[in-house]
Amino acid sequence: MPKLQAIDSGEGARRGRSRRVSTVLAEINVVPLVDVMLVLLIIFMVATPMMQQGFDVQLPKSRNSPPIASERIFVNVPLTYRSTRVVYLGDDPIRIEILEERVRQALLNSSSKEVFLRGDSAVQYQDLMNVIDALKKGADILGPHNLTMVLEPLSDNPDLFLRTSDQSYMVCRAVGSPACKILFDMYHMQRNEGRMIEHMDWAWEEIAYFQIGDVPGRKEPGTGEMNYRNIFAHIAQKAAQSNRDFVLGMEHGNAQPGADGELKLIDAYVAADQF
Repeated sequence: MPKLQAIDSGEGARRGRSRRVSTVLAEINVVPLVDVMLVLLIIFMVATPMMQQGFDVQLPKSRNSPPIASERIFVNVPLTYRSTRVVYLGDDPIRIEILEERVRQALLNSSSKEVFLRGDSAVQYQDLMNVIDALKKGADILGPHNLTMVLEPLSDNPDLFLRTSDQSYMVCRAVGSPACKILFDMYHMQRNEGRMIEHMDWAWEEIAYFQIGDVPGRKEPGTGEMNYRNIFAHIAQKAAQSNRDFVLGMEHGNAQPGADGELKLIDAYVAADQF
């Protein structure tokens, strides 16, 4: 911006008779500034890719799954999960203990309410995809004949592939056929996960058959820790609400042997049926 500067004109100026005013232009030389900005830009362009860290995940393959059409929320399980207990929400490492809360926050800010799980194929996920593919083929054979195969999560061995109701539910949903459902053995589910009614509700749409057995001992209702009166009442109420019928199998032994044991078995079911 031009500045005004007063210039004295000799003796006349001392007497106050005249004063000459001139302008001085102050200019900014921007060439050095442009050079600095270009250098900084080049540094950022070179350094940024070097600062980004990633991880490799070998995804399991399925021949029957549809492609994902657009961006979604992904939880990635790396091969190091068993030792570090760390998964990735997108590109962010997250400890498994806080994953639920971080996923909830991500869903609040997302138009999609779906979360996709991806895992390194070495973390037994390739086995899972192979199971789903095989079950789809079986469902295609059984479905036209109105037959249903059931998957039973078990508690006999911690190394068994299928152990929880949520895992069984996920497999059945992935197969996506009425010919593939869950056998919900309440004895095994109580041993593996507890919170019987809550887990039953979560997997309800994929359950086709219930089996009975008290814990511990796998004997008739009333011989262990499970409140079968409440459980039977809940099944009856929810079945009526969803307009479904179920068969409940007596998958247990008798607490007492002989004829007396048979009579006590009948009494146990009569008592559990009083709701």
